[in-house]
Amino acid sequence: MKTLVRIGVFCLWMVAATGALAAWWLRNPDQLRFINLPEPAWQYLLDLFRVSCCERAADVELGVALFLSFLAAAFVTFVGWQLFRRVRRRRMG
Repeated sequence: MKTLVRIGVFCLWMVAATGALAAWWLRNPDQLRFINLPEPAWQYLLDLFRVSCCERAADVELGVALFLSFLAAAFVTFVGWQLFRRVRRRRMG
């Protein structure tokens, strides 16, 4: 049962962190310049998904924001987990 709870908490954390980061990124695109894709990359994605209207372009932008936010949240979670394990090992022995 403990494992199921941990998996549930982890999944909830990833969904919340990804959603919060993507929402913040979409509201403040100028503050995350290192995440913003260059114009040729955006044009490639728009061509790849055959975007013909602004609504479809917004869908692509949302998809990119969610994908990059998930990667960032997963990386931060992994680093935090590794640090937690290392500190815990030092305290125990």
